[in-house]
Amino acid sequence: MHLVDDDLGWLSRGRDQDLSGLLAGHSDYREFVAALNARNDGWVTTTRVLSPRVIRELPGFTACRQQ
Repeated sequence: MHLVDDDLGWLSRGRDQDLSGLLAGHSDYREFVAALNARNDGWVTTTRVLSPRVIRELPGFTACRQQ
């Protein structure tokens, strides 16, 4: 899901000029790691409702939108 998060972030920032998903403004490494871990935990929680097939297909779906 990390790759899907990256792809959707690039799409949001590049196509839509939406910077709301950036993990910016952390003054030190520990803060950044904590924020990144929280984001990853959110993805894990959110994707529990998705089928394995949908999860396997998401990277292809999101990657093709960036081209």
